[in-house]
Amino acid sequence: MSDVHDRVADLIEKRCDVPSASIAADRTFRTLNIDSLTLVELTLDVQDEFGVQVDLDEVEPEQTVGELVDLIKARAVAL
Repeated sequence: MSDVHDRVADLIEKRCDVPSASIAADRTFRTLNIDSLTLVELTLDVQDEFGVQVDLDEVEPEQTVGELVDLIKARAVAL
């Protein structure tokens, strides 16, 4: 796993009370039982943590943790 994935997993664990062991790259936010409001809050956490712009409509329940990690990497040159 990458450093970005680990940091995203930490955010998910803290914000969503999801055990880190279940936060795999291929898991969707829906399968992690993250509702829409919490996903918005998580998106804001990601922006603060990584200093990248992520529009609220870019992260949806059917997306995977890995897709969010890829989006962050694409937006942040230094990560």
